[in-house]
Amino acid sequence: MKVLVVGGAGYLGGAVTDILINSEHDLRVYDALLYEEEYRKGVKFIYGDIRNHEKLLPHLKWAEAVIWLAALVGDGACALNPEISTKINTDEVEWLSKNFDGRIIFMSTCSVYGAQDGELDENAPLNPLSVYAKTKLEAEKFLVDKNAIIFRLGTLFGVSDEYSRVRLDLVVNTMTMRAFYDKELKVFGGKQYRPLLHVKDAAKTACDNLTTTKRGIFNLRKININMIELAEKVEKHFPDIKIEKVEMKFEDARNYRVKVDKATKELKFAPKYEIEDGIKELKAVFAEGRIRDFLSPRFTNEMYLSKFSTHKLEKIPNGQEPEEPRLIEGGAAKDLRGKVSFINGFDFEGVKRFYMVENSCAGLVRAWHGHKHEAKYLMVLRGEALIGAVAIDNWDEPSKEAKVHRFQLSAQKPSVLYIPEGYANGLMSLTSDAQIMIFSNKTVEESKNDDFRFDPRYFDLPIYEDAIK
Repeated sequence: MKVLVVGGAGYLGGAVTDILINSEHDLRVYDALLYEEEYRKGVKFIYGDIRNHEKLLPHLKWAEAVIWLAALVGDGACALNPEISTKINTDEVEWLSKNFDGRIIFMSTCSVYGAQDGELDENAPLNPLSVYAKTKLEAEKFLVDKNAIIFRLGTLFGVSDEYSRVRLDLVVNTMTMRAFYDKELKVFGGKQYRPLLHVKDAAKTACDNLTTTKRGIFNLRKININMIELAEKVEKHFPDIKIEKVEMKFEDARNYRVKVDKATKELKFAPKYEIEDGIKELKAVFAEGRIRDFLSPRFTNEMYLSKFSTHKLEKIPNGQEPEEPRLIEGGAAKDLRGKVSFINGFDFEGVKRFYMVENSCAGLVRAWHGHKHEAKYLMVLRGEALIGAVAIDNWDEPSKEAKVHRFQLSAQKPSVLYIPEGYANGLMSLTSDAQIMIFSNKTVEESKNDDFRFDPRYFDLPIYEDAIK
């Protein structure tokens, strides 16, 4: 089977690719290297951002199955930029669902259950408390009608492979690190529960289900354990450490236990690794000096993204800049028979509909109209119009200081203005008879939930009184 591992250079991806390398599957890895400077594993590798659809799409067309690991992971990491987190964790899964019809293995999180008592199965009430949990839960909805299996993972632990970075922001790994370097553990509260799972068990379950016909949602964990019990397990490997229990409410309000009966019965899920295995792995890494600086932000998602902002940078091929609006110029030819206007550089590929706009009067700016995923082409058929385009940095409250790209279009000078996805546009008629034709790469149905409006005066599109006719 042709398998594309999207996000395959990450923590979980390291274990997944180790398994697939030794299988009969044909493997490719697509990754933006958010936390890495290089990728040295001996597999076919494509350096790319999932937000770069043009680059990702050919590899989806090649694949028969996709293991979708690409995400911003963790409450703190996602809270840094909720808009970007939603784009990466939710919107790109929606795009995947519309552009891939093969087998999908998707990793969600048990964090969607929030704080609840008792052991929870897949039908339990949902109570996501963080941006991370909310974005993952929303993403699940786009895969309900696909050939997809969704794994709600417990908190992972352990060493993944020989290439991927070790994550030290996961509770077992964090406690082991603190026990080794600080010789003490502070446990806040201690009664809150977490479901835990070794990263290699999560990877094996993903790979085992590439060729099954199972669909739906499955909880995955090895054990439910509270934090004081976990600290005591760590203590057995570091007998000289001190455990300090702090009787206070920790800022992380999650508290949940999950059942895995469904996965055990339907998938024959039988995780191999115990918590003790993960503790021993990490202890060996630290003892052998394999991590030079355990306080480096590289080992913590939130710290690394906060410092380097790699999640804000969409990876564009060949060093190109992200798309900006551009004018596709045409021309006109006259002879005794009349006039022919043309725009030879405009390609209708991808266009799904068109509509016409005529403002009620000159000088009127229609509400700024934006789309996360829809691109547009605008052409003035009659009169003249001033068109502005702004890249939106925050869809809830865009910066009013954002650069406004301005274009004055005239029917006398044939041209088409291309406005990429991620922009808002404002239209102002400069003549009372102005008529604008707009082509879109999305159907009305596709555009319905991707429609953002801003006040006509939200961005600066100045009225040139002497230009209005």
